[in-house]
Amino acid sequence: MTGALVGIETGGTKILASIVDADSGEEIGRDRWATEEPGPTLGALNAWIEETLEGAPVVGAGIGAFGPLDLDPLSPDFGRLTQTPKLAWVGASLVEGLPALRDAPLRLVTDVTSAAIGEREAGAGQGLDNLAYVTIGTGVGAGAIIDGTPLVGTGYPELGHILVRRHVGDVYPGHCPYHGDCLEGLACGPALRARYGLPAEEFAPEQQAEAAVFVGDYAAQLAWTLRIAYGAQRIIFGGGVMEIPGVLETLRSRLVEFAGDALPTSVDEYIVPPALGGDAGIRGAIALAAQASGRR
Repeated sequence: MTGALVGIETGGTKILASIVDADSGEEIGRDRWATEEPGPTLGALNAWIEETLEGAPVVGAGIGAFGPLDLDPLSPDFGRLTQTPKLAWVGASLVEGLPALRDAPLRLVTDVTSAAIGEREAGAGQGLDNLAYVTIGTGVGAGAIIDGTPLVGTGYPELGHILVRRHVGDVYPGHCPYHGDCLEGLACGPALRARYGLPAEEFAPEQQAEAAVFVGDYAAQLAWTLRIAYGAQRIIFGGGVMEIPGVLETLRSRLVEFAGDALPTSVDEYIVPPALGGDAGIRGAIALAAQASGRR
């Protein structure tokens, strides 16, 4: 192997990494870690990268990371997390924490933007120039591709923190440590656990039905925002909360109420689950690594 591509996806509960032979495209290693304290977690990831490389150079690296974080390559804080709800990671630097990638060309985006790239490459977004990927899980995030180019600013998009209209009857104060009842504060997995006192997979049928109404309504508000702001041709919704029975159906029906005839296709074709499942983000990270290397 003359060179390797390294792709990393950091999420609220787990971190995935893949190393690919830059010449053949063959994956030579993949592993995952729980997202715990930044020092030990990044240290274990860095050690695995060095061990798997066996001295081969990294010719390109791509990272899709939870945030908010500094995405400006010219900033001295490039790759540093800012006001993330994962409070132990505030101020942590992905760049400094992974010395194995120090000399490698690097592209860094949010984790949902990486998933959007992966789905456009080989999943539910193929052939589309304007699409969005939303995850509702440990947090809520949205990534967008506009005119074929991923939307990457100095610290956005962070659409999980938009303010939403409260659903009638929802009195939960909100879980977000910064905004209280923003979208993430009302609809993410930890917010649902705080509402009902148990994880979503243990909800009784009546709790599932109520959660589906709340989450579906708030997710539809985000979907409508993505449609009118970015002209998204399709929106892909993933994440563990979307697996609650009734959430997807409520999201679709509420979006039709908001949008009327303003969707480019039927709502069942407009709001879809990810085709790549849990591989969307890491697939996008490898695509970013290939771009960083100049091989795409």
